[in-house]
Amino acid sequence: MASAFDTAMAARNASMLARFGESISITPMGGAATPVTAVVDRESVMVEQLERDTDAVYTMTIHVQESDYATRTMKRDVATIDGASWHVDEELAVEAGMVTLSVKRRTTVDKHGNNARMER
Repeated sequence: MASAFDTAMAARNASMLARFGESISITPMGGAATPVTAVVDRESVMVEQLERDTDAVYTMTIHVQESDYATRTMKRDVATIDGASWHVDEELAVEAGMVTLSVKRRTTVDKHGNNARMER
């Protein structure tokens, strides 16, 4: 039997996913894409400039319900968000039935700082 805390957290997760969730897919390395509902934290996006001025790496976090993401995270699993491929970098946390993942994608920018080409 679930504890009162577990029941409250499950209700919170369901509410958060219903209100802020969006459909994405996660493809485990060597597996098939699985549609899941996730909270995509676009405000968490960080940009890291690489050695060449024209390359950058974007990083953000996503939150998925643990029961929807049955496989354990492996580096280079792919989360498809808005048609773009984001590579799973690491599993940041598993708390109260939610998995928080750090995802990254590399891009090439032109000399004016505009996205010239984003990896798909």
